[in-house]
Amino acid sequence: MSMDLKILVDLYPGRDLVLAAGATGMHRRVTWVHISETPEKAGYLSGGELVITTGVGLDKWDIEAALLELVRLFFENGAAGVVVNVGEYIREIPKEVCSFCNAHDFPLFTLPRKAPLERFIQPLTERIVRDNVSEEEVRTAFKNAIFFPDQQERYLVPLSDHHFRREDRYAICVMRVVNTSSDPYALAESIKTRLWNHLREIYPKCAVFTDERDIIAVISTPHTAQVRVLAEDLLDHVCFLLPLNQEKVYIGIGKLTKSMRCIYKSYRQAEAIVKLQMNGSIPQEKIFFTDMGAYRLLLGIEDDEIKQEYYSQVLGPLVRHDQEKDTDLTSVLKLYLQNDGSITRTASKMFVHRNTVNYKINQASKILNMDLGRLDNRMQLMLAFLVHDML
Repeated sequence: MSMDLKILVDLYPGRDLVLAAGATGMHRRVTWVHISETPEKAGYLSGGELVITTGVGLDKWDIEAALLELVRLFFENGAAGVVVNVGEYIREIPKEVCSFCNAHDFPLFTLPRKAPLERFIQPLTERIVRDNVSEEEVRTAFKNAIFFPDQQERYLVPLSDHHFRREDRYAICVMRVVNTSSDPYALAESIKTRLWNHLREIYPKCAVFTDERDIIAVISTPHTAQVRVLAEDLLDHVCFLLPLNQEKVYIGIGKLTKSMRCIYKSYRQAEAIVKLQMNGSIPQEKIFFTDMGAYRLLLGIEDDEIKQEYYSQVLGPLVRHDQEKDTDLTSVLKLYLQNDGSITRTASKMFVHRNTVNYKINQASKILNMDLGRLDNRMQLMLAFLVHDML
């Protein structure tokens, strides 16, 4: 993945690495250390590299303009910063180059030609590799906590080794991007990387990873209010990262867990919220488990067979009648209940005469063998419809 540029350059053992410009960009994320000498090679950057150049490939007759163009290309191709090897091909950094880096918060360092490059590169690349291994271990452990909650040995010890405490509280956020013109899995990976770089600067204990097209974020915090701040921040940041305006983002956040062992519950809640948003059962802006109303009770039932059995027993006869007779009694009944049992309001929503609605509701009542004037019967039916939304 990546690590903070300031932390990385502080690993260099010598004192001859000097920050010449772009000091306000020192918290950029670094993915690798790369040597690049020509404008053509700058196009091969994938983003996040700390680039080293000696100037050997530049036009020696106009070295100032050539260096400015090279640094500009490094910046435009997403480099984290540039280290210029001064002394042989580049005597000093032109003012125009420093001005460009300061204006774009793009860190530029100088390193004397006499300093061996391997002495600079080796500790940095070793730290990046160690950091990548550590991040992968954390991501794998959180995935195990979500998908294999009963196999605690697969996540309790690994996460504890990386300073995630068992008794800490965790919140899971699930994000799904749809209507994308590009590969949704590749887009999820791209957003994950940039979102991780953003999140880790704010939350000391967090992780971001993907599960197919879903982006999953985990943070450790004892405060529910902080989870709400996180949600708004994540949504704004993901929308900013989307390449086009046609994409739609669904986001759900589960309840804060009591401990590390309950992480899978928060994930299931968040995933269920996303599904409810996608099928139109709840508004897209409802993203928190604590705002789910009656769905909160149903989300606490982990056995889908129980929910399916309840739905089949309560609404099954009406659904089968609709399938066999090609009628719409189930959808009419749902709209009737959503309008507090008002025939007039239901007819208005359907753009039909109230006698039509009255007839269909009476038919549904007979098929279900239920008096729809009774509150307890209406509650059973509404609960069955809520279950159906989740299934």
